[in-house]
Amino acid sequence: MTIVLVGNYAPDQQESMRRFGLALKAGYARHRIEVVEMTPGPLFRRGSWAESRFGKWLGYVDKYMIFPWRLRARLDALKREGKEVVLHICDHSNAIYLLFTHQVPSLVTCHDVLAITAAMGDYPLRPTQWSGRILQRAILAGLNRADHVVCVSQRTASSLRTLSLLGWDQISVIYGGWIHECAPASAEDCRSVRERYGLPERYLLHIGGNAWYKNRPGVIDIYAALLRRRPDAPPLVLAGKVPDAGMNEALQRNRDVFGPGGKDRPERIIYVTDFPDEILSALYTGAEALLFPSLEEGFGVPLTEALACGCPIVTSNRPPMSTVTGGNALLGNPDDFVEMAGLLEVLLDEPPEARRQRIAAGLDYFRHSLDGTGSVELYFELCRRLLHGWQAHPRPPAASEAGSASALAEERA
Repeated sequence: MTIVLVGNYAPDQQESMRRFGLALKAGYARHRIEVVEMTPGPLFRRGSWAESRFGKWLGYVDKYMIFPWRLRARLDALKREGKEVVLHICDHSNAIYLLFTHQVPSLVTCHDVLAITAAMGDYPLRPTQWSGRILQRAILAGLNRADHVVCVSQRTASSLRTLSLLGWDQISVIYGGWIHECAPASAEDCRSVRERYGLPERYLLHIGGNAWYKNRPGVIDIYAALLRRRPDAPPLVLAGKVPDAGMNEALQRNRDVFGPGGKDRPERIIYVTDFPDEILSALYTGAEALLFPSLEEGFGVPLTEALACGCPIVTSNRPPMSTVTGGNALLGNPDDFVEMAGLLEVLLDEPPEARRQRIAAGLDYFRHSLDGTGSVELYFELCRRLLHGWQAHPRPPAASEAGSASALAEERA
């Protein structure tokens, strides 16, 4: 069996999806499966054009006009070589490619449906532009063309069953908390990372991007509330994307704590960007706590990474955050900054023995409930079943899912 693994467009800098693809590739390799990696290349979005106002549209040309035909040609070539091929699209946002490829069985991993539901108007305070609505409609149409979709949480699976035309047996769940192999780091590794990035011995940690549902401005507001209650609180390490306008606005509205624009107290917040995967375990292990007040998530990978590394957690009291952590996190209302700050204080004041017990319970829960050791085996078995089912009953190429998706969107509106 040959698995064609479709990854994401590199200029989009989707690090979690990159790590997921690497984990899948390594897992399939353990089964001695031939893996053919394919990703859209930056043919048009390059050089000085990449950061121009046309960069996004040039990226669309690379992703949606050039790459589908490259993918189709590669699949045809593999079939002519007599290979038994399964197409695995690692990120549901690339399901649009299934509108161009129908010649092999297809599997898609769906990490969330937030962009699809936002395009349908489910988040009126987060309106989607017209181009985004068209794109999400096409992605949903592509998902409807998949032979099987694996969701990373029960919440995502439930939402997809409502949104899509897929049969009940075409959607399954394989938990998504195993993207990066995390484990408690040694004291030496933690010290090395602190020295490398100029971190203090004690710090609070947030890891994430700037998507609205990550609630990074809320992270600033919560930390500001903590500093008002506890001026000697450890610094906050923000690991991930470079701060955006929303975070700068949060710093400005908390200028009584951070100074104008946050510039008067640079020691309060430390930014760590463009870091390698290898330091993740040390970042988590060395932190006093992970602050993860997301408003929505498909799964919440940093939560499982923190559990695997022995890092106490303060997160939102909403699913999937509340369910993924399995009772091993302090839960609060992400819109109540004072409440969330109080939960951080609980962890900061926790006696050493109670902290050790909390960490041990989280590690035990991860090892028994979230460790992804068997996840690739589930994917492998699913690919094998899809291939055998396809050989018995090939799916016809024609479909009207795009029109059906449009009708569904109009009905929901």
